[in-house]
Amino acid sequence: TIVSSAPDVSIVTAGLDPQQALHPGALTLQAQQFLAIGASSAQSAAVQATTNRVVLSATSACWVALGANPTASAAAGSIYVPANFPMPPIVVTPGVTKIAVIQASAAGSLSIIESV
Repeated sequence: TIVSSAPDVSIVTAGLDPQQALHPGALTLQAQQFLAIGASSAQSAAVQATTNRVVLSATSACWVALGANPTASAAAGSIYVPANFPMPPIVVTPGVTKIAVIQASAAGSLSIIESV
């Protein structure tokens, strides 16, 4: 038997204090784009003028390229994005950067989460 004089706290509440400033590394959602992942390169619209980072997450493994007019290709010059594993934030040029995607082996969807 364990005996304690501490009060029984069976419910714990966790959350953000709206009065506190966000951590410098925190992401603030700006917008989200979805791209179909297929056998040929598909390109997103340019990120918003206030977006400076994107987080990519795909339902199937794919390759992505970033730039003003990118074309994704398997391997050379593109970034591999594994399925169901969000990538760390990637810095982009606000209002300019587009993301292109091509499948690694199967079709799916790429989620592009824009943030500040």
